[in-house]
Amino acid sequence: MAKAMTAHQAGRLTEAQASYNAVLKEVPGHVPTLHFLGLSYFQEGKAGRGIEFVQKALALKPDYHEAHYNLATALQGLGRFDEALDHYNKTLAIEPNNPAAHNNIGAMFLAQKRHEEAIAAFEKALAIHPGAAEAHSNIGTALKELRRHQEAIRHFSQSLELNPQNAEVSCNLGSVFLEIGRHDAALAAFDHALSINADLAEAWLGRGHALEGLDRKGEASDAHAKARALNPSLT
Repeated sequence: MAKAMTAHQAGRLTEAQASYNAVLKEVPGHVPTLHFLGLSYFQEGKAGRGIEFVQKALALKPDYHEAHYNLATALQGLGRFDEALDHYNKTLAIEPNNPAAHNNIGAMFLAQKRHEEAIAAFEKALAIHPGAAEAHSNIGTALKELRRHQEAIRHFSQSLELNPQNAEVSCNLGSVFLEIGRHDAALAAFDHALSINADLAEAWLGRGHALEGLDRKGEASDAHAKARALNPSLT
């Protein structure tokens, strides 16, 4: 097992899998080996194969919360949200203070446009880990969709305080400022996003809209042209 773990941690997945399988040949029901073998397949992009092994681990040890969590993330990645939610809930039944599980549940609800449920899940994540930049960003997105602009601004701003180099969050903050007509603040947010990633087409588009709102037509036209050059589908 130690040899397999060393290879796994070094990213030598084929070698790790061979070693895990050697362990399982000797001890077919070794739960951690089944779990880590499944994880190696997840990392290799073979989710179906990985799910098979993690489910075997859980059949032998139903209270293995790490396995429930990792299975849930794999199922979420496949868009199998109901199954993922079941395993996140099983994770939380054993480990209720897992902020990542709450955040991921919120992300699934957000993808399904179940915004109120998403917000409730993100709030649980933040109650456990107030410094989670991703959860602040995610709840900001849900609040923006519900047009709860001031709350969205607060959470996007907190996310940026925690991770100032996230261009997409700065772009999202700019879009909220645009929606409420705060064009100077929007321009500052889009410019910050572009200082991080000059090829972010959405930020150029937002910058153009902010400049239009400030009656800086020539600069707005240039920004829109840059956005279209980067992504012709943007209008």
